[in-house]
Amino acid sequence: FIAAALSPFSTRWMWMGVIAIAAYVALNSLVHALRVAYVCSREWKWFAVNAIVTQLIIVVGAVLLVLIGVNDPVVWMWAYAASAVPTAVLLFVAPRPSKHLEPTRTEKRGLRRRGWVLLPSEFSNSAMLRSDRLLLPILSSSAALGLYVTVATVLEMATWPVQQWVDASLRNWSQGFSSHSFPVVRIIARSVLLLVASAAVLAAAAYAMIVIVLPDSYAPAAAAIIPLAVSAVIFGVTRVQQGLLIAADSPGTVSVVEIIGTVASLIAYITLIPHYGMFGAAYGSIIGYAVCAAAGAFTLARVIRRKAKQSYADGPSADVADGGADLSDIAPSAAEPAGSDVELIDRYPDRTRK
Repeated sequence: FIAAALSPFSTRWMWMGVIAIAAYVALNSLVHALRVAYVCSREWKWFAVNAIVTQLIIVVGAVLLVLIGVNDPVVWMWAYAASAVPTAVLLFVAPRPSKHLEPTRTEKRGLRRRGWVLLPSEFSNSAMLRSDRLLLPILSSSAALGLYVTVATVLEMATWPVQQWVDASLRNWSQGFSSHSFPVVRIIARSVLLLVASAAVLAAAAYAMIVIVLPDSYAPAAAAIIPLAVSAVIFGVTRVQQGLLIAADSPGTVSVVEIIGTVASLIAYITLIPHYGMFGAAYGSIIGYAVCAAAGAFTLARVIRRKAKQSYADGPSADVADGGADLSDIAPSAAEPAGSDVELIDRYPDRTRK
């Protein structure tokens, strides 16, 4: 808004564009916030409604704008902003949780503090994920950007299932880190299998789209499918690593790892894109994400080793301190009725979980 107000080149079109972008940013933030809330609370029905309806509005809006022949980018931006309207409706339609399920004031403060610590990692993640598309037209050409984005956008979706899985698993992982045998290697191995399967399916879809749907001028983009699929798998692994670091109560290390990956990506892009165009961006992504994954693996290994030493130093009583099953606390005294197992679990949910 300040730029539009101060610019001598400001026009009515520019003001409408600014308003559209502001509306999209605000509403899209609401969409993501609600999506994460539904994933973490395992409200799968409302999560599906939010995700599907939002994307459906974008697809239908894009098709209508193509059929009508609208070329104004401001109108296209408003189509994106309109896609968040169902989310705003969900805030009033979706059932509210019980009062006793809401986080306490102390938990809210802790979550806010963790959010501020993770904020640099969000900026770094956006820079690592999007800087290739900003640098391509500057260091190569807009034609290279068009070919690259066609494949990169499709392959990027290969990481979505894993990222949703990480969001949904954070609470269990956080509790699991108090165990002496938390299966970190197994979790990463499963994520790699899921990522490879997703990347293979979407790589085939991207190839079919280029060969069957798009004009012949897009044919060179097919050569970028394999490197971009590899980069998607590596990027997905970094999301799992950082979810594990957050679950291990080390959010500060996430920002450090992300910044390392961002710097490596920028150096690779600036070095490779002028000589290799979209292939430089694709291989630069592999290099940057691989550096981020290596830094994440090193950091995660250190955190796990520290946790193991701490658990060993605490001794067998650590499980009780971490919410383990202390039978003397759970068992009813002689003065009170035993009750059912369900009643005991309701009364002592954290202590009976293990």
